[in-house]
Formats: sequence, structure tokens, C-alpha cells
Amino acid sequence: MTGFVRIIPAGDILPSRVQYNIETNDWQVAVNHIYAKNPDRQDALWFSLPDVVASVIYTGRVPIIVDAFRVEASGTLPGLNATKLRGMVEVKPVTEDLFKVTIEERKRLSRNAILSKLEKDRFDKALKVLASATSYGIYGEMNRHESDDPVNVSCYGIDPEPFKCRVVHPDVPGEYCFPPLASLITGGARLMLALLEYCVREKGGTYAMEDTDSMAIVSTEDGGAVACNGMKVTALSWEQVREISGRFLALNPYDPEAVPESILKIEGDNRDPKTGNQRQIYCLAISAKRYTLFLLDEKVNRSYFAKE
Repeated sequence: MTGFVRIIPAGDILPSRVQYNIETNDWQVAVNHIYAKNPDRQDALWFSLPDVVASVIYTGRVPIIVDAFRVEASGTLPGLNATKLRGMVEVKPVTEDLFKVTIEERKRLSRNAILSKLEKDRFDKALKVLASATSYGIYGEMNRHESDDPVNVSCYGIDPEPFKCRVVHPDVPGEYCFPPLASLITGGARLMLALLEYCVREKGGTYAMEDTDSMAIVSTEDGGAVACNGMKVTALSWEQVREISGRFLALNPYDPEAVPESILKIEGDNRDPKTGNQRQIYCLAISAKRYTLFLLDEKVNRSYFAKE
């Protein structure tokens, strides 16, 4: 999957970086139907292979491919030495995967009988930040340099040779910046969400919202039609959601002793903290990044949220 594909988009569902907000003009990434401006002239664009696979899942058709290449590892960096995470967990980068070890050790923390709760919380946060930085951040690090006037810079891309241009506030890559790897990581995450969407829709269900690595699947204990803002949608049963989670168990790359569950984890918020029994959660979703999950108490008119 460590490949890139150049395609002539013709309604394929792919990520694009666009100024979606007309008020702020912020550049944001979203997944949409993409079309070539001049398909006859073969206006082609590069995408990561996972993103192209996700498009095939969404549309059911293979895009028009005009070029492709794959990234392969070659050799071992000299000077790689063993290190210890927070002085406690040894990692040998020549034979071990730093990211994999970090996640596994974070999962093992709950069973650590030596550390105090305070130390566990500190170590957990340290490992979480380390995992986020080493699994994506350092590969996509670009540092903006302020400049009052345009400056000449060399730009490096897919072409064999760089090209010159003049820009204001140029970006300077970080020490470990490697955009192809950063692109493959985000493309892989979008592919996981595409697989999840497929599984939910295959069962006739839908979702209230989804984010970078999660989805709020519309579900009730028994499933069926539910009211949603004056409309009816089909909710999956809790058992069907557990079946979907189980399908992702085969994709678990970690030591099963440390991470025995599916990588598509059903969050603990779905269970009552006192009894451990699964409970009904509700969602208010307005737009991307604007949603909240909540519970109902005895004062709420439950008929408004009732099954129909």
C-alpha cells in the first residue's frame, strides 16, 4: 500500500485541500467528488494508493490511472541506538517498531502494579503524545518563516528536478519531514474510515458523525427505525455494531497480549460506569467538529427521541 497513483479524476471520491469557509478562507481537507478541469488534456492528479482504494470502495469503479510509483525502504540508518521511553521502556529501533512498542506499552499500563496512579497518568500522556508525534507529526512538519517581501525558494515535488518560485512566508521542512510518508499515514486512516462506512451501510445503517479515527454509529439495543430531526433513519443494533468491530480484529498489528481487542474499539462511554451495562447515548451534530454526545435523564421528554 506504500504507493502513489496519478489519475484523471472523473467523479472519483478523493481528498482535496480547498478554502471551504467563505468567511475565513481557511484551507481545509475534505473528501469529495473530484473532476478534472480538462480531461481531454489529461489533467491528472497524484493521490496516495490508500485514498484511491477508498474511492473504489465508495464508487465501485477504478479511476483512470496514468502513472504510479511505490516507496520502498532501503538499508538501515547508521548510528541507531537503543533508547528508553521516559527512562522505563527500552526500544531497539534496529529490530523493533517504535510506534508499535509505544502503543503496546500504553495499553499495558493499566496492568502495571508497580507504578502509582499519578505515575500511570503521566506515563500514559507521555506515550500518547509520543505516538502522535512519531506516527505523523514529524513527517509532516513544516515551519513557517515570516518575511515582509517575497523570497526565492527551491520547491521539491514529484518531478525529478526542483523548480524555483517566489513566495511570502516560505515553509521550511523539519529535520525528519518526509511528506510521502505523512500522506500515506493520513491516506491509510481515510481508508479505514471508508471500510467502516462500507460495513455500516452494508447492514443498512448510518452514522451521526465521524472524525479522523472514529465514528458515532446510529444504534439502539434492538435496532430499527428511529426519529432524527423529523425524519426516520435506520439504527443498527448493538450486536450488529459489535459484529462490525469484530471484523477489524484481523487488522490488529499489535501484540495480542498487549492489545487483544479490535483496533475499532467501542468506547467505554457506551457503558454505565457503575454497572458496566451498555446504555443508550444520544448525539447532537451540527457540522464537522461541532457535535456532542449526551445522556437523557428523567426530566427529558423521551417521546421526542423514541423509536418509531
